[in-house]
Amino acid sequence: MKEKISVLMSVYNAEKYLKTCIDSVLNQSYSNFLFYIINDCSTDGSLAIINSYSDKRIRLIENNENIGLTKSLNKALNIIETEFIARIDADDSCKLNRLATQLNIFNTSKKKLAIVGSSAYLIDERNNQIGEINVEVSNLKEKLFFKNQLIHSSIMIRTNVLKEFKYNEHIKYAQDYNLWIRIAQKYDVTNSDKKLISYRTHSESISLLKKEDQDYCVLPSIDFQLELLGFKNKKKREKLTQIHFKYFFLMNKDLKFKERIEVFVFLKRILILNKRKRIFNTYFNSEIAKLIAKEKENLIFRFKKKGSNILKKKRVK
Repeated sequence: MKEKISVLMSVYNAEKYLKTCIDSVLNQSYSNFLFYIINDCSTDGSLAIINSYSDKRIRLIENNENIGLTKSLNKALNIIETEFIARIDADDSCKLNRLATQLNIFNTSKKKLAIVGSSAYLIDERNNQIGEINVEVSNLKEKLFFKNQLIHSSIMIRTNVLKEFKYNEHIKYAQDYNLWIRIAQKYDVTNSDKKLISYRTHSESISLLKKEDQDYCVLPSIDFQLELLGFKNKKKREKLTQIHFKYFFLMNKDLKFKERIEVFVFLKRILILNKRKRIFNTYFNSEIAKLIAKEKENLIFRFKKKGSNILKKKRVK
């Protein structure tokens, strides 16, 4: 029977956790898949670990030079022919029923889904569970406007959709967020609320080492969504992108009075444009309306406080 799924993983100096990851894939309850492993010129023992397996489902791709995660994943797309692709990172691992669960969601959904992600267990360097990542399952297109809603290592995606959009190779980090946004404009995406992977946090992970770089790599994705809504002036959009980034991604709610005015005006403009263009659904409109009401209260409070301080100063004089 022809394989339906290709598990896709790029490896660069991942010897510490690689065996755990590979074992978790090969031991899946659903076994009709291929496992594409890209060795991106590792200089540690990663290649030896990969070569220690004799499982016929493994397809090893060796890069001639280190080209990075994004280009490695796009390179594999030229080879993969299965209906679905399941991503996994070399320092994470899959739960036993991951592939079966996600494939069942694809097969039973009334919608033509393009992506199915999942929630995750958070683990440390010693495989101890230290927390959970519980993801949203509905209105993901709308919620992606505010921040990433899909764990890259958890997603299963239709191969034809991934080949249609591909990863943006000009974005070094957070390239997955950009991909989800673009796909969600055309196709339905969702998450399983089940925890189907273990997501590892450790001192050498990109999410920790390059957090600041990752944060700023979301700016092109924010800009893309604002342009969709109708913010056409590029210079003004750059400023609004920074406001969006600070407010939604950095969660910096301790804003100065002038900044709160900018946020308030920005949110009102978003609501007006979306009602006109209908890029996002009514859920999005209601969420933006709630934020507008909240920021209005903050402005009134700040204005009264500012006025009170002015009066106090006058009385002192």
